[in-house]
Amino acid sequence: MRAQKKILDIARGRVPEGGRVVLTEGEINAFLTRHLADTADLPFGGVAVGFSGDGTVAFKGRVPMRRAVPLFSTAAGLVPSAWLERPVWFYVAARPRVESRGRRHHLYFVVERFAVGRQPLPASLLKLLLDPVALRALAWPIPDGVGSVTIEPGQVAIRPAS
Repeated sequence: MRAQKKILDIARGRVPEGGRVVLTEGEINAFLTRHLADTADLPFGGVAVGFSGDGTVAFKGRVPMRRAVPLFSTAAGLVPSAWLERPVWFYVAARPRVESRGRRHHLYFVVERFAVGRQPLPASLLKLLLDPVALRALAWPIPDGVGSVTIEPGQVAIRPAS
């Protein structure tokens, strides 16, 4: 609830003294757990987010194999159905980027590292492996009052547009 209130304050133009809103890892994880559970079309489970000192955010979560690799869904008759439902762990490290196009404002996550289970893979493969619905997790609409998002150790700082 604290994360949601802070985000709403930014949307309403209420910025605390110091000119930035800080969200902790705990607040973000609680926010995502609550809101991803409400979004039935996003297939992620066990989602956890971590903020590192190098400016990246790390996402970890489970995805059913059929949603992780769309090719398996088309070959469903060749692969046992239990395999298709088996969860696969995904790890994605990305940098945030705020973009405004006209009246639309988005927070994009530019993927730098990606792994399935313990196997690191080229970041460019992520767009080929995940289905389009799951890829929506890398682009979020944001209020027009957001100017920048910076990842710091253990927290994210959101600064208003100037």
